[in-house]
Amino acid sequence: MSAYEIAVYNGYDKSEKEWLDSLVGTTGDTGPAGPIGPAGALGSTGPTGATGPGGMAGSTVIGALAVTGGSTLFAAAGSDTRIPMDLVEYGINITYNWGNITSMTVLENGVYEIIWYLIATTAMDDVDLLVKIGKNGIYSNQLSVQKTMSINTEYTFIGCSIQTAFANTVFDMIIAPQNKDAIISIPGGGTSAYLSAKKISDWN
Repeated sequence: MSAYEIAVYNGYDKSEKEWLDSLVGTTGDTGPAGPIGPAGALGSTGPTGATGPGGMAGSTVIGALAVTGGSTLFAAAGSDTRIPMDLVEYGINITYNWGNITSMTVLENGVYEIIWYLIATTAMDDVDLLVKIGKNGIYSNQLSVQKTMSINTEYTFIGCSIQTAFANTVFDMIIAPQNKDAIISIPGGGTSAYLSAKKISDWN
């Protein structure tokens, strides 16, 4: 006799399918995860995708003037004295006045980041020294730093400004004592004065 027939013989009165279904118990708890198997073999490299379209040609202007050899300047009170530079970092779309290098000219309309600094000492006490950056000969407070200098003490003048400029705009750096004539020394052996112009976007 089959197991089902034995069950019927002993009083089971339902169909064989129902009897078989009754033999299935409830689902047990999930067992712990087994160990991770070894990594499979590295697949072959897929084909190279198509080259994307080229971007538009950029137009960057980076130029800088710097003093590295040091110099000593006599600066009269209330007057502007340009700082002679002895090192030029070349850029594109920018020119310099090559005789006595004191300025740079940008050749494109644009928005420029202007960075400048000066390290200097004075042979006189309590000199109110103003360092100014000119834009076509116009010197604004936005492009200037002033400090009162004590004798034989090193001072650093530093600034940064974002400026819009038309093509052929000239940038330069001057010193201007406000209260007395002064002898200003710029140390050598490193970059002691610096003026740079970097184009960061177009402007029409």
